Amino acid sequence: MLEINLLPWRAILKEKNNKIKKFLFLYSIILIFLLFFINILLNFILQIYTEDINNLKNQLAELTNQTQKDAVNPVALITNQIHSNQDELISFFDSLIKNTPNGISWLTLSSQKNSITATGNADSIAVLTKFSYSYNLKRTILPMNITGIIHASNSIDSTDSIEFKLHLMRSDFPVLIQKKSHDAI
Repeated sequence: MLEINLLPWRAILKEKNNKIKKFLFLYSIILIFLLFFINILLNFILQIYTEDINNLKNQLAELTNQTQKDAVNPVALITNQIHSNQDELISFFDSLIKNTPNGISWLTLSSQKNSITATGNADSIAVLTKFSYSYNLKRTILPMNITGIIHASNSIDSTDSIEFKLHLMRSDFPVLIQKKSHDAI
């Protein structure tokens, strides 16, 4: 006898469910494969970044070692500059005391930012130039310059004297410069 299926919707529904199961099975396999591939790719990228970070850490360690070997102590630099400025001033004053001839008298000595200025009186231009020349023989790098000479005759002594101004550039700039306003500190 023939079987007649009076309910065809059940067969249609069963076929549809089988297609959906196949479809879900296929997409779950594709999804698992895709997740596996993404996991491998992310691990590869993470490994590359880890190697880069390790290389940078090694370079940083090498640079740190180099800077520690060649470390510049700022306190020592400032101290050395202060001592060199003091030595320069002491040398200048020492040469003034030892080498000043009898015909020169000093009125003012001032140390500015990068120069030393001295004013005074001299008996003649020859005495002043001889003193300047003898000082410049010892210091050839930054010589002493005579910046101004004023010829003044003194009527009381009836001798002619000159007023002069000497200018000497300093080799180092002074470190400590006095502030003009205490509010700025």
